[in-house]
Amino acid sequence: MEIIEMYCDLLLARIGLLETMKTIDESLEECVNGLIWVAPRLHTDVAELKVVSDMLFAKYGKEFGQYCRMNHFKKVNERLMAKLSPAAPARSLVENYLVEIARAYGVVYEPDPASLQEVDDLLELGPEPPKGGSGGSTGGGGGGFSAPYPSVDPFPTPPSQY
Repeated sequence: MEIIEMYCDLLLARIGLLETMKTIDESLEECVNGLIWVAPRLHTDVAELKVVSDMLFAKYGKEFGQYCRMNHFKKVNERLMAKLSPAAPARSLVENYLVEIARAYGVVYEPDPASLQEVDDLLELGPEPPKGGSGGSTGGGGGGFSAPYPSVDPFPTPPSQY
């Protein structure tokens, strides 16, 4: 939804440009294509998207709108398409989410080994990069050490006064 909100903000900020030009400005292509593409997918959740989409149809024509709905121009954000895809997420991703949620709440959870094996197979992309200091490398620093992920509680406990 953040991407859609940014598109709406951009459209609002450039409304003058949108009104004065007969053709779509290059800086608004992804925004306009994305909003038209997403409208039928989220019209029940955000009714205003249908109104915006209809206005863009009226501005640029029915044929342009139909091409946008099919992503004919290949301008719709890939991340947006992935998030709104009807395909179910990978089992390994769901299993990893369940493991992390169980860890955050201190619940004993035994993950499915077959699902976790899929992740291990994906992670084996080749030999491990060399570790160590500045052995003549012109790379971008880091010293071969990986930074640990901070352990932040994703669901903090509210203060006791509530």
